[in-house]
Amino acid sequence: RRNALRLLRLVRSLFRPLWAVHSDFKMLSTCGGHLVAASRLSCARRAASLSLQLKKLPNAAAKRFSSSSDAQAELMKRFNAVRPRLMQGAMIGAAGLAVYGVSVFVFDITFYLMNLSPSTVGFYGFVSGFCAAGVCFGAGAFVFNALTIRPEIVFRRGLRALQASPRAREMLGGRSLLPGKLRAYKIDSAGWRLDDANLLRWQSPRVQLIFDVKGQEYRGLCTVEAVKENAQLNVTFVGLDVMNDAEDRVLISGNEGRMYVKDQLRDLVELKRAHKPIA
Repeated sequence: RRNALRLLRLVRSLFRPLWAVHSDFKMLSTCGGHLVAASRLSCARRAASLSLQLKKLPNAAAKRFSSSSDAQAELMKRFNAVRPRLMQGAMIGAAGLAVYGVSVFVFDITFYLMNLSPSTVGFYGFVSGFCAAGVCFGAGAFVFNALTIRPEIVFRRGLRALQASPRAREMLGGRSLLPGKLRAYKIDSAGWRLDDANLLRWQSPRVQLIFDVKGQEYRGLCTVEAVKENAQLNVTFVGLDVMNDAEDRVLISGNEGRMYVKDQLRDLVELKRAHKPIA
């Protein structure tokens, strides 16, 4: 019996810590359940309050937006009311600043000129006179070049166009075309003229030129018309009359409506034409 009691006490002593742990665990689980329930309740309350705040947010935002738009409209109204005064003040300030700047500049220039030595005045006078003379000379040369036209330049332009034309080389024969000794021209100077409607118009300088040219088989008469517009030489017409039995006419460049220029120039000169091919 004593041994049984000792064994019972021993078993009780062994299971006592386990029972204590079981009791503590049970207590913790009960407390955890209460905490979970409390946390769930608090979360639900917070969610309800948050949803209520979210519902109130659009109204508050609308009120705030309406109040801000009203404030902006009031601010723009006040700005438009004072805008003319601001513009007037800015213009007065800018005008005063400009007057001050001009007065300071004129005062500085006057003070500087009054303190110049005679040698400095002579030097600046010579330099300014030289520059003024150069500018006048350049302007005069430009005007003279714009209002005059040289027949030598027109002759070279026409001969170059004739030599570059395959049709002209084919009609006259040979690869190279050489100018002859005949050369006549008519110059119309620049100036104001009355047109057909009796209106005053500016006429640009113009030159009409005729010269003879020869190839390996035939001779020809080349007619060139050029006009100088905006100080630039513009060749408006280049034509060729071949001195053969058919008296062919070749348009090198320009408009066919200007073909009468050749007849006008040929009336100015008397030429004995040889219709035979060159031997």
